[in-house]
Amino acid sequence: MAQTDCLKFLGHVSFPQRNLMPQLDVLSMMSVHEGLPMSMIEAMSVGLPVISTKVGGIPEALHDGENGIFAERSEDSLADKILDLYQNREKLQHLHQQAIAIFRQNFNACRMALNYHDIYQK
Repeated sequence: MAQTDCLKFLGHVSFPQRNLMPQLDVLSMMSVHEGLPMSMIEAMSVGLPVISTKVGGIPEALHDGENGIFAERSEDSLADKILDLYQNREKLQHLHQQAIAIFRQNFNACRMALNYHDIYQK
């Protein structure tokens, strides 16, 4: 299978959580440095599992084997993780369901407002 059969490189996409993410199986984020990326939160909101490096604030939201998978920052590691999910659709479905559940539990508007309130109270 050629690379172009599986990958499409897109430029800017408006409203990706509505226009693009529901069509994807996973979101990969192979960052060297990162805060808590909004793209990861948006992906979780539509049940899109994330394959990511374990950097910055990502481990606060991504739970390995629950709503996504951690990978080493290498082409081989990313390819192995993608192939594993491609071959194990039940695992992919589990990650999908948990991505939504963890988003609803930790990143809904009410929870976020309470978190900000707590920060300002300190």
